Amino acid sequence: QVRDGDLTVGSGGALTLRAAATNGLGRAYGSLVEVGGTLGIASNAWVYPWSHPTDGGSALFRSERLTVEETGGFDADGIGFQWGKGPGAGTSAAAGGGYGGRGGHRQLATTGGGPVYGFPFAPTLPGSGGGTAVQNAGFGGGLVWIECAGAVALNGTIRACGMNAMTTGGGGGSGGGILLAGNRLVVGPDARLSVNGGEAVKHKDSADPDKWYVGGGGGGRIAVWLQVADAARPALLAGTAVPGVELDAATFPHFMGDISVTGGIGYQDGQPGTIRFVDGRPRGTVILMR
Repeated sequence: QVRDGDLTVGSGGALTLRAAATNGLGRAYGSLVEVGGTLGIASNAWVYPWSHPTDGGSALFRSERLTVEETGGFDADGIGFQWGKGPGAGTSAAAGGGYGGRGGHRQLATTGGGPVYGFPFAPTLPGSGGGTAVQNAGFGGGLVWIECAGAVALNGTIRACGMNAMTTGGGGGSGGGILLAGNRLVVGPDARLSVNGGEAVKHKDSADPDKWYVGGGGGGRIAVWLQVADAARPALLAGTAVPGVELDAATFPHFMGDISVTGGIGYQDGQPGTIRFVDGRPRGTVILMR
């Protein structure tokens, strides 16, 4: 905790967090970073929030403000659920993990891709691994969960992509989750948010060296919240709609960054993930008298 001051990861620096397991009883995070002022990520600086590989406990970042400069950001690629773990783990060997989109199945199979799970408007779990306890399958992407009471200025990168399969024996991991909440959002044209699924590998023993064998991972989930009141957050995080909060709004003003939730390539590609803009701004008429 930094109750009154700022926390800055300086240029070229790195901050690594490893979350603990959770008991699943109203405490969704495995580590908590609270900053009373600004959480700042400088150019070429990175935060690596590792999720617990079998439990899914992840880091939650709370701050008054967030600034992320170009060429810096949060990197949770491949640090979610491990192979064979997670609610969307591949249900057969060489199948891709699922999350926002279903994982792909392997050659000579018609099922096995990991299922979808979680809430599109409130992703608080990391991505799932490919395969069924196959150690050469890809890990799922992690979770980047950020809640800001004030302004967010994002010009860098937030990513939580699934890991590619390592050999023909295991599927690609699914993309992870990004939940970004702020009272004011300014996302520049160079900003990137991505939770793509991990790719499969080519079949080494096939007569056709370019033939895919295992399934690709499904895309993850991204949700961006604007002016969602504190009182509404517990219900949304529990998957319940709240009156006055739009769960699938159009893109916000001042949001110019690129978002990617594609599924990983494979014998069967993973399905794309989900993107939601959650709008909690007050509705109605405002009359200003000067």
